[in-house]
Amino acid sequence: MGAIVNFLTQRWRAQEDDMIGGWCVTPEADKRTPAEGAPSLADFCTKEMAEHVAVLHNAWLESGELK
Repeated sequence: MGAIVNFLTQRWRAQEDDMIGGWCVTPEADKRTPAEGAPSLADFCTKEMAEHVAVLHNAWLESGELK
């Protein structure tokens, strides 16, 4: 569970998924790609969908609602 919590407490960015195609969401601070070992969520998205997920998560994170 620790890895999931750590992922939730970081800012996210849209990232082209070089392992399975499409776009995904990865931690903003991790400059690796999924093929290089970066953790990812929301695989198989379009670029616009991944950007939307990242914007929503980052806004939620900045709201301070994560406890």
